[in-house]
Order: sequence, then structure tokens, then C-alpha cells
Amino acid sequence: MEADDSGPEQTRLICITGARDSGKTTWCRRHLLGPDTAGVVSLKVYGPGGDMNGYDAHRIEDGRRLPLLRIASDALPSVAAPPPGPAPFDRIGRFRVHLPAMQEVNRWIVEAWEGPKKNVVIDEIGRLELRGGGYAPALTRLFGVGLSRAADTPSGVRTGRTLFLVTREDFLRAVADRFGITPAETWIIQDGERISPRDV
Repeated sequence: MEADDSGPEQTRLICITGARDSGKTTWCRRHLLGPDTAGVVSLKVYGPGGDMNGYDAHRIEDGRRLPLLRIASDALPSVAAPPPGPAPFDRIGRFRVHLPAMQEVNRWIVEAWEGPKKNVVIDEIGRLELRGGGYAPALTRLFGVGLSRAADTPSGVRTGRTLFLVTREDFLRAVADRFGITPAETWIIQDGERISPRDV
């Protein structure tokens, strides 16, 4: 048998971005979710009156959901009667962050990355991750174990795996700097549609 000297296949990193409420998650759910995809998408949660009151994490592989953020006046599971020890939630802006759920979702992300699926989606990276919370522990682990920056991967070339990171456009540069990443492409979403790729 001849030796394969082609080297390991690179991981392709693509950032999906756009303004607040531009339809990034909707686009991901419509175009990326399937049998070859693992990871996490964020789903808005609405109250009885139809007002948005937080976000759940949705595990792509099996449909599991966990409550991550709620408007501070809303209850989160296990927050009403917290066990002894550190408080099970943090605050960011108007939201409470459910820390036990966030820890579990970080585990989901690492499992998705270490699993067999060709595509991994992580939605959404923002202010919480920039300050070291949220998905930052999982992202630090991913980017600290040899993930190729793939800056020179030609557009359209199918590589070993593709990692899709979703972030708002106003956080894009800070997220790239915070985690030391250079995406192969950045896809802009506007009104729920991909309008064009561009370099950052």
C-alpha cells in the first residue's frame, strides 16, 4: 500500500454574521441543519403575551433544549430555590444566565466537535463569550487544540470538516481577536437570506 502524503484535511472555519435580528439563526436552521451536522443553535423564547423573554439552547443532534437566558424578572429552572453554594445564575444586561445549563451546553459543543459529524454549528457568540462566559470555555478548548485557521482555503473546496460560528456583525472583529481566529469566509445574513460572502 502506498503511503498517503497528502496530509490531514483542514478544518474550514466560516463565520455567519449580520445585524441584530437579521435572521442568522433562521438561516442556519434552514440551510445547515441535517444528518451531517452537530452543535447548538439559539432559540428565542416567548411569553404568553408574545413578548420575547429569553433564549434556549437547542442541541442539533437530538433536539434537546435547555434554558440559557431569561429576562431578569422571569424564573429559570432551579433558580427559585438554589442549592447551597455559588449562585446558579449570572447577569448580562437585562438577562439572567443559567450557569448549570450553560455548563451543559459547553459540554454539548465539545462533544459535537469531537464527534463524527462533518459540520458543526455554534450559534451564537457574543458579549457573554467576549467577557469569558457563555460558550467561551468550549471555544477556548476548540481553538486551543490545533484547529486550522484555514485562512487560505479556496472558496468552495470541501475539506475534512466545517465549523460555522455565528455572531453579530458588531462583535465579529472582537470575537476573531478574542479567540485568535481567521475565518476562511464570512457570510452575511440580511432579512434571513445570505447576501454575499466577504473576507474580514
